[in-house]
This record gives sequence, structure tokens and C-alpha cells, in this order.
Amino acid sequence: MEFDVFIEYLISGIPDAVTFVIGHSTLKDALSILVSSLQFQKCNLDVMMQLFEFVSVRLMEESSKNSSMFSSQ
Repeated sequence: MEFDVFIEYLISGIPDAVTFVIGHSTLKDALSILVSSLQFQKCNLDVMMQLFEFVSVRLMEESSKNSSMFSSQ
């Protein structure tokens, strides 16, 4: 798959409202930079670690909300 076709495929998975607000060209540029940076091992590791940290924090926040909701009953 060619790079531009891949980027357009990724954009097609983003809701139209987001694409409208941010703009197609801005999304295309941002995704191009992200995908290009993943080709470098050090950047790839850094991005994946940041995503892991983000997901972990969100899971901990949701877990604390749910546990406090059940403990008050």
C-alpha cells in the first residue's frame, strides 16, 4: 500500500465531524508525521510508551471512579 493511500485510509476512519473541525489537510499532515516517525525505532518506542502511559492513567482514573461508586453502597 502506498503511503498516501494508507494516510487516506486512516483519515476515512476518523468521524466526519472531527475531520470538519480540524480540517482534512491538517489531519493528513499530522497523520503523515506520526506514521513517518514510527519508522524510526527510538521514536516508535517513545510514542508507544506515551500511549501506554495515557491508557494506563485513564484506566486508573476509571477504576477509581467505579470502585468508589461501589464502596459507598
